[in-house]
Amino acid sequence: MKRQKVLMAILILFAVLNSAKWGLHFIGSEYHPLDFRTYYTGASVYGQDRNPYDDFQNELHWAKNKSSASGWKGILGFPHATVVYAPQFVWYFMAYAVFDFQTAQWLQFALNILSLAVIVWLITALNRQIKPLMAALAVLAFRGTWYALDNGQPMIQVLAVCLFALYLIKDKKQKILPGILFGLVAFKFTLLLPFLLYLLIEKQFKILLICILTAAILNTAALALHPEGLQLVSQWQWNMERLWAYPHQFGHLNAIAVISSAVSVPIAFLTNIPLQLIKGLMLLLLALSFLLPVLRKQEKGPYFTLAFAALSSLCFGQHLIYDLLALIGFRLLCARADEKPSGIEWLLMAALLLPLGSLAEYTGLIFLHLSIPLLLFLYWCSLLRTYFPSK
Repeated sequence: MKRQKVLMAILILFAVLNSAKWGLHFIGSEYHPLDFRTYYTGASVYGQDRNPYDDFQNELHWAKNKSSASGWKGILGFPHATVVYAPQFVWYFMAYAVFDFQTAQWLQFALNILSLAVIVWLITALNRQIKPLMAALAVLAFRGTWYALDNGQPMIQVLAVCLFALYLIKDKKQKILPGILFGLVAFKFTLLLPFLLYLLIEKQFKILLICILTAAILNTAALALHPEGLQLVSQWQWNMERLWAYPHQFGHLNAIAVISSAVSVPIAFLTNIPLQLIKGLMLLLLALSFLLPVLRKQEKGPYFTLAFAALSSLCFGQHLIYDLLALIGFRLLCARADEKPSGIEWLLMAALLLPLGSLAEYTGLIFLHLSIPLLLFLYWCSLLRTYFPSK
């Protein structure tokens, strides 16, 4: 009981601090949602039969946009704004592209706020042992939530859609609509992977098939209706290769590296292991992590599969700090009211709540930037034991 009160007090403190900090930021600074700008522009470029994966084409389009004179710094393109989502993203973002950018950016901001409320509600609807206040505080205390809002990250909306599909499966016993919903947001496939594993483990093969078919139809249509469909595929592949290599290839921590969740970043920073070898090792560990729940059962329930799969993807895939919102949500789904956080969970929570970037600059301890991926890996090791219980 004492630990729960301490946890609640910590969450309240950081929810208030982060809400105030980012609230002042939103009031005092012009809203520049970099991630939303990327995919809004990409969808607009696609609508003109040009390549949405080409940074130059996106930059040309943005230069003609009246909003280009509104204080944006730098040019559109790598490393912070290259299109890397699956081709079907154009259908999702064309709904925004019917509006001018100024209107669209505030529309998606409002929908992201609404999506956060939906995420909190769905967590409590799927796990009655979690109180709405606890779920809301966990979401608001996490600094990555605010970073996602500031960048216009579609991850928030995608997570809300996926959790709603899960709710339809569990509480409404539906199959067709959940599969379609999963398929509609499959452009952010790294976030969808834990749900696909969940469907496989739970033997929801019909939903899984509908999801795959929906995503396949949307991606095929995006390529088939474009005059340079094959070029889109090759450029998309090239963009993803660049995105993976960027945080690993420098002797110092660049802007993407300091907010990366992948354990490959500290490995590349601290060792001289060739990048291709690191990449191969990460892919192997990710594949084994997703294979493990299929081969071995655990007693913590199906939501634990979501948490373990999300954690594996964060450790060995390509994610940034705001994607940990999914892990927080999944952890709450499989939590019990009387459960005590483990030692590694306390440490990870501190890393997710504290302003590590500011602390690293103030103290000169640059290694603090690497604490999140290392703690995530230790957390992964601790959850791994669940699949190998001792006698």
